Amino acid sequence: MAYHLRFSQSRNKAPPFAQQITFLQAQHKTGVSIMCMKAFITFNKGLIQSSPAVRVWLLFMVILNLIIPALMFQHQAAQVVLITMILSMALMMMLTDRFGFSRILGLGHILWIPLCFYLFSLWPDYPSQSPLGLWLRFVTLTNLLSLIIDTVDVIRYVKGERQKM
Repeated sequence: MAYHLRFSQSRNKAPPFAQQITFLQAQHKTGVSIMCMKAFITFNKGLIQSSPAVRVWLLFMVILNLIIPALMFQHQAAQVVLITMILSMALMMMLTDRFGFSRILGLGHILWIPLCFYLFSLWPDYPSQSPLGLWLRFVTLTNLLSLIIDTVDVIRYVKGERQKM
């Protein structure tokens, strides 16, 4: 505390080691921000260059995993789906930064495996005639289909198909 008082009384000039620490912190934050932005741009360029069918499929998944859960956020299942989707998107950005827009991005949905088990366990509690029950079935089956596609993509990547998509 005595050091802090001397620091604050000396015209707010930080000692050299404090200046270095502050500089390194700013550099780290900037580096992470630039990395995230670069990965985000690379990912979105890849999406834009994808076929129309892929873009429609991804839009459908965004509606089921982001938009509808945000509208039904009072339900625990919607909260779990939304949080899982956000975490998956963050993982995909990290994968994009490391590997580019390639088939390895299928690993970004690995969190959907436990999510699908959880959602499937809720089916008996919500009849398919209810809006929540209908959404639960659609999001579970859509995510399972996506996991199958992702598994094929990751296997193809492991076998050597590492070019950008």
